[in-house]
Amino acid sequence: ARFAGPSRLGRRTEPWRGRAPPPLPRRRRGRL
Repeated sequence: ARFAGPSRLGRRTEPWRGRAPPPLPRRRRGRL
């Protein structure tokens, strides 16, 4: 539900609807 949103990340769509989220760079925002 966190990685399911095209406007959420604002970088790409949600091709991983029912799949595991891609390895997103955690050094971008520094939150995770």
